[in-house]
Amino acid sequence: MGRKRTTLVLLDEEIKLIKGLQKHTDFNVQMIVSLFSHLSRNINTREIGAIRAGKGKYDAIPAASKSDVEKFLAHYKRFELQAQAYGLIPRQAHFQLIQKAQEAMRSAVMIYNNPNINWKTEIFIVNAVIAWTYLMHAYFLKNGTEYIYKSGGKPVLTDDGQPKHWELTKCIKVSECPLSKPVKANLEYIIAIRNEIEHRLSDNVDKFLEPKLQACAVNFNVWLCKLFGDECGIAHELAFAIQFSEFSLEKHHSVTGSTDLPNVIKVVNALVEKDLSEKDFSDPAYSYRVYVVPRTINNKNKADQAVTYAAAGSEVELAVRETERPKYTATQIVAQMKSEGFSDFNVHGKQGFVQFWKSLEAKKPGKGYGVEVADKWFWYDSMMNAVREHLTTRAAQSSA
Repeated sequence: MGRKRTTLVLLDEEIKLIKGLQKHTDFNVQMIVSLFSHLSRNINTREIGAIRAGKGKYDAIPAASKSDVEKFLAHYKRFELQAQAYGLIPRQAHFQLIQKAQEAMRSAVMIYNNPNINWKTEIFIVNAVIAWTYLMHAYFLKNGTEYIYKSGGKPVLTDDGQPKHWELTKCIKVSECPLSKPVKANLEYIIAIRNEIEHRLSDNVDKFLEPKLQACAVNFNVWLCKLFGDECGIAHELAFAIQFSEFSLEKHHSVTGSTDLPNVIKVVNALVEKDLSEKDFSDPAYSYRVYVVPRTINNKNKADQAVTYAAAGSEVELAVRETERPKYTATQIVAQMKSEGFSDFNVHGKQGFVQFWKSLEAKKPGKGYGVEVADKWFWYDSMMNAVREHLTTRAAQSSA
């Protein structure tokens, strides 16, 4: 007896996504069919064609936005990763290393956020170093870099006869390493702390290392996604750390640096930070610092963030939200500079605004010079100030 034929039912949300895929991607019909078909539901190409043509019941349903399509594809790619984990589709050679890297960083963050564990910094660092080591090994394996020590052209073996793989210190020093300088500096710091505390009991260093550990975790997710795709990211699993301690500016004197640094911190600061430029030292990829500074501003729209305080014990202890900062077009910035006396400054040209922001790589994520809104770029006050400083310096050099 043949299998009973079931009536195909596509939800409106699925139809939106199919239309969105047709509008925003170059997926062919067969590729779209594969995304919405499975053993218990077989969608044929004629149905996809009918949706594209907007026939009958499909006519009134709009296409999903580009961002919704991208979110859907990211979720689908995570599903494919699970399928690889269960062996339903072939695994790439580096897949297991990515899994181990993710698991090690998940463990590091979950242990650090556990209020019942006291020596959390040390445990975080050990797991984070393992996570980054696996991540680098996965990258090297994917790109054909042999990450084992050799002597005389032959692999160096461990005591149990296995090839000796590069440790993290070696991984971040080789030319094949793709990481940026601030990220490498952060890892050098983490490794140096690990080396200092590995064989001796140290003071409680948790509060002094929080910015470095935060940067280490954020960097890991950023580079995991950059090297292997957004579907590999773990930020959606580990978004928040929750604490029950009262937030008080008077209570946390360590924010202003009034507490003496433990010796281990002094040693590593001197070791790692002596060669860092001011730019690299201030980069959040090296140390992710959050400062709360009591400062009165008459207009909340002039602040980078609006901080709302509530009484201790109330339902909301502290709320931090982004505010709308002033934004300028390139034309507005040039007009402002002309009004300040830089009459030869223009948008284009060899010494124009476009060349200037390109020299700063100002549109790169994390630079903080501007933002893209509705496919158009706007610049913040930080860019206005950078241009002003640049033109002032150039004018002084010309008159010298």
